[in-house]
Amino acid sequence: LHRGIDVLVFPNFYHSDALELLWLLAREGVRDARTARAVELVCSKMLPEGTWAMEMDLNTVTTVGRKGQANAFITERARAVLGYYGG
Repeated sequence: LHRGIDVLVFPNFYHSDALELLWLLAREGVRDARTARAVELVCSKMLPEGTWAMEMDLNTVTTVGRKGQANAFITERARAVLGYYGG
């Protein structure tokens, strides 16, 4: 696994984060006890208002969010993952 896999970003480009990997596994219907730590990680990153923040600024032409602020794309993905895995 690469360094920074625990940093939530969107879009992921060529480096997946734990949330994207869980999202892909859930989309494919994979259930495995080995995902528990990653689900716990996603749960731990939820902000008090029930959203998730962009954790790294990306160098892109347009922005889909800023570091440290709630991000609709990450939040949607996290809710889908936790809905599937019951986190």
